[in-house]
Amino acid sequence: MKSFIQICFLSALIFLLSGVDIIAQNLRVAGVVRGNNEERLAGVTIINKETKKVVGLTDEDGKYSVIVPVNGILNFTCLGYDGQDIKVKGRQIIDVVLVSTAVKIQEVSVVAKIKNKVIFEPSEIEVVGNYFHLRTRFKVPAEMFSSNTRLIVQPTLYNITRKKGVLLKPVVTDGREYTLTQERMYEFDLKNDPLEPYIRKSEMTKNGELVAYHDSAYIENLKEDFRADIRLSLENYNRILFTDSFQIARGLVNPLRFFEYKLKAKDITDERYFPKPELQLRNDRGEVELSFLPGKADINDRDPKNASELAKLRERLSSIETNPDAKLQTFSILGVSSPEGPHDKNLVLAKKRMDLAVNRILSHLNKETLDFLKIQTGSKVETWQTAIEMMRRDSLFGQAQDLQNIVNKYPDSPDKQWRAIIRLPYYRSVIVPHYLPLMRRVEYNFDYSIYRFLTDAEIKELYLKDYK
Repeated sequence: MKSFIQICFLSALIFLLSGVDIIAQNLRVAGVVRGNNEERLAGVTIINKETKKVVGLTDEDGKYSVIVPVNGILNFTCLGYDGQDIKVKGRQIIDVVLVSTAVKIQEVSVVAKIKNKVIFEPSEIEVVGNYFHLRTRFKVPAEMFSSNTRLIVQPTLYNITRKKGVLLKPVVTDGREYTLTQERMYEFDLKNDPLEPYIRKSEMTKNGELVAYHDSAYIENLKEDFRADIRLSLENYNRILFTDSFQIARGLVNPLRFFEYKLKAKDITDERYFPKPELQLRNDRGEVELSFLPGKADINDRDPKNASELAKLRERLSSIETNPDAKLQTFSILGVSSPEGPHDKNLVLAKKRMDLAVNRILSHLNKETLDFLKIQTGSKVETWQTAIEMMRRDSLFGQAQDLQNIVNKYPDSPDKQWRAIIRLPYYRSVIVPHYLPLMRRVEYNFDYSIYRFLTDAEIKELYLKDYK
């Protein structure tokens, strides 16, 4: 019975440990969404295809920044455009182009006139109590009167501080031909039209119609910043002819705001003045001081310094790997062998040491990281010139000159240099214990991109370079 319980415990433990490995690594993905006419699209909905949850919206400049699994799929949808699924594939920058669903029809001239003549007057945002009020007026062009199209005006309240949007009441204007067709459709009940409550009975003249608009929405924090966006959509019976979106108001218009005046400074909440995070390519480099068993590729695990050196580098890599705003790009490693012994044998040994170091260093990274990590390796044998320079730094000028004379005598033959140097009387007492270990090392260099804000020093440097 006891052994059965132990087996169950071990099975559960293995399952939990294996579960750690299958957790998807997250990554910050940023970019710009444009229409097929190069226009930047605001308010594009971005959905994580696997979880089917909205992870973000594009801002007024068409920019977005979301966190998703490194192997995830993003779905981009926008009214009037064909949706698009994009595989992340470990990329941090993904620009998207959505194709408009508008089609060329005989009424294209009418469409253009309507599009260019829907004009909004200066609008204001006002807060009364805890309610946001949008008041505006816009002109519906006379071309809508006899057309077989429907014009939808959809105002949106966008909370800049919280980056959330709320739909306000839409305004729907139907052309005469569109209305007649709707009413005469066989067995069609206009109440089945979801926009029926918002259809305005037209009062157009030959100059068009001026529509006054007012709607309100509840807000929780009066200190937050807002903007009002408008999305226009012109459609006929079965397709969208064109869409457009733009901003008509921004900020707060609060009649009592002067009562809030204080002498102390207030935090800036207008996002126009916020620094923008940028994707930047960074790099890190250094040496791992590992001790190897003499003449072998095995790392000396009895040396506590080895464990400390490996742990420091792993911690550095892990901090980048677990940061969704950063991504490892390349990892380069060079194994270096000391020059004692035959040169060709040392070169093979250096490569084996490099391969072992790569496996030990990268063994703790996730599979998703390794899938998109470009690994570059190399190996070399250190020269006796390095030992000469180190001995000179230690003021061993006589011994250093002995080595220099041998190197000068056999400049193109590392094997002859070694055979001559091992005959020196102080080779085993000075060179072997003090200098050869320093020439056995592993050099690394890795590049990573990180989505972050500029530091104060970087901002100052850019300002001095170009104050604009």
